[in-house]
Parts: sequence; structure tokens; C-alpha cells
Amino acid sequence: MQWWLACLKNYADFDGRARRTEYWMYSLFQFVIFVVLFALWFAPKIGLLFLVLSFLYGIATVIPGLAVGVRRLHDQDKSGLWLLIAFVPFVGGIWLLVLTCLPGTVGPNQYGPDPKDPNALAWQQNQYAQMPGTYPPPGYQQAPPAYPPQASPYPPQASPYPPQQPYPPQQAYPQQQAYPPQQAYPQQQGQPPYPGQ
Repeated sequence: MQWWLACLKNYADFDGRARRTEYWMYSLFQFVIFVVLFALWFAPKIGLLFLVLSFLYGIATVIPGLAVGVRRLHDQDKSGLWLLIAFVPFVGGIWLLVLTCLPGTVGPNQYGPDPKDPNALAWQQNQYAQMPGTYPPPGYQQAPPAYPPQASPYPPQASPYPPQQPYPPQQAYPQQQAYPPQQAYPQQQGQPPYPGQ
């Protein structure tokens, strides 16, 4: 609920970045609200009223929906114009769905600080946030990781085995002498070379 309200508060804010939780929680609440409004169309006597309410609510939430979509693409260091890929037949909507599911860039990018960084809120409330082109402000440092790598408490131990000596180069085997060519047997006079011929 808080993510949906946050998107409505940033009604036409196309600057900055939106994490996946913000985008998809807003989309989920929008879906639930539209399902309820459409279901009430079939209520007797008041169906027309909820039809009008659905239309007005849809028009009123177009801009925050576009804004959170643009901020979601900014989180991946992409331009908000990538939303137009949804108009490509067949594959455009699938491509945009994949883009909104991918994680954002780690750390600050050209569109602002990482929304998962705990220092990002403090920076946005800072005076530098009102001045474009000044991010990061002087002295800004990204928060350290939650679990820094720790050194092993055990000292390195030497191997109990002695280092192996390299094998000595092996001698090449001497080349064998070629056999002398054998003499052909002399053919006997008056005898065929093979019996039976």
C-alpha cells in the first residue's frame, strides 16, 4: 500500500529511479482496483456509476503509471523512451516486461542514487537534490555492504608435505639403425617363379 501511495505522491515525477518493489506493488494495486471496479459494473442500478468511476480513475492514474515506468527504466540506466517499445507488435510488450523485471544498476548512475542505498533518501532531502548535475554531492560515500568480508581467525598453516622436486628431463631414446635392404632371391633357370604355374 505504501508503494502505491508513494507513486501517487510523486504524481508526475519522471526523474530519479524506482526499484522493482515500487513498480510491481503499484502495478498490483492498480490491477486489484480495476478488477473491483469492473466487477461492480454488473451491480444492479449502480453499474453505470462504477463504469464512469473506472474511466475517471483510469485517466487520473495514467500519468503516475507512466512516471513510475520511466523511473523503473532509469534504475537500469536506460532512457524513459524505452517505454515506447511496448508499441512494437508481438514482441514489444514481452520485451518491456523483461526490462521491468531485471535488477537495476548497483550504485549511482546518471539518473540518481541507488534506491536501495540507505544514503539515497538523505541525499534526496539534501539541497543538492534540487540542483541538476551535482550528483553525487561533495563528501558523499556509498554505504558499505551489510556484511563486510572478514579475515579468517586462524593463522595460515604451512603444508606438512615437503615441496616436490621437478622431474628431471628424460633422455631421448637412441635412434635404431635401419635394417639393410634384403637381397632378392635369384630365380632358378627353367623353373616358374611359383609352383603350379
